[in-house]
Amino acid sequence: MPTYAENWGTEISTPYKDTIVLEGPIYAIGGRESFKARILMSERVKRAFNKLETGQNKVDAMNAVFTWDFMRIIAPALKAIVKAGGRVTYLNILFGGMYADFLYAWNMFVGNYPFGYIAVKNERERNNNDKYGWENNRWGYLPDYDPSQKWRPYTEEEKEVIAFVKTPEEVAEIKGKEYFESDAIVCSDGASASGNTGLNEISTNISIRELLGIKLPTDFYFHNIFGSIVAAQRLYEFCKSKGIRFHQYFSGSAISVSPEAIIPGLPFTDLSIFARGSISFASLLDWLIEVNTDLDGNIVRKKCACDDVGDCLNHAESFEVGHVLGNLILRICLVKSGLMHLYDNPDFLEKLRAKVEDIEKNNPPLRNTWKQRITDVISWQENRLKALALVHKSEEYSFKTM
Repeated sequence: MPTYAENWGTEISTPYKDTIVLEGPIYAIGGRESFKARILMSERVKRAFNKLETGQNKVDAMNAVFTWDFMRIIAPALKAIVKAGGRVTYLNILFGGMYADFLYAWNMFVGNYPFGYIAVKNERERNNNDKYGWENNRWGYLPDYDPSQKWRPYTEEEKEVIAFVKTPEEVAEIKGKEYFESDAIVCSDGASASGNTGLNEISTNISIRELLGIKLPTDFYFHNIFGSIVAAQRLYEFCKSKGIRFHQYFSGSAISVSPEAIIPGLPFTDLSIFARGSISFASLLDWLIEVNTDLDGNIVRKKCACDDVGDCLNHAESFEVGHVLGNLILRICLVKSGLMHLYDNPDFLEKLRAKVEDIEKNNPPLRNTWKQRITDVISWQENRLKALALVHKSEEYSFKTM
């Protein structure tokens, strides 16, 4: 079982009763040394963890956590930096999850102070030769990005044609060296499993400063909606090597990451708050147990807390297909998890079957935990829906002929 956060950390006093903040140790890789991390909990966090929220609703939920549970808590520290003449920069990882509403949060809680804003474009692909399974395949800066821009879903084709600047020298020429200067960096990642994305961005930022002769930041504030302990450990080790104070904030749970995915062919690792090593608030854990219990009444421990967040935001329909398929494989009750309205739709079942067929081209047949083929399970439901449709037509005909 995971560790209850209440038994792990000490509550940090804040003026905000709707957000609980616990602070405790995360142990560094390969040794007993530990560093402090904070886990935040609120009703907003629960909403962000709800997989029924997709698209704009998911963005709103994640932005609420970022603004009211993270930025509001660190605002006094950021305000102290700028009042002392320092500069804070927000590092926005576009397409890694969401456009965090930094401008709103800054104005609301820090105030009318100048800040830096570095927008980077970061896309990745599966690489089985990499230790953590990923590599970045397209990366660069968007120096003219408008931080007031609101989120909208992007297709893969739109992402491909967005122009970006690859080298820091070009960016410095366009924006000036001050584009990279700051005393503190704030960064939020929607989901972080291996930690490759966050580590790539902060290490690149530091390398650029060293290249251009810019002083390094003193503080790095990193926030995860869905974040793994491994990602935090790797970031801590890097910051320590550069003499940077590292401030790690998790929402709801510091998650133990699994290298295995539930569904073959879907390129993401699983972040399970039920796994041994995870540290989770009891209220979040208890709530998620309700929607992650199989038809035999067992808690499904191998269940990702977020699945593919990028799909959840930009490709809601594809995300829903994956969500239902995962539950079918694990035999999680679709009624309790609020998915029956999708599964009872013949059009949705057609898309589900197409997804299964696509996965099975390069993998063994998909089966559930009872070893039943998923195609047989879907066929049973399709036959059930056809029978209900015939009954409905028969009743309709009888009514018309009365």
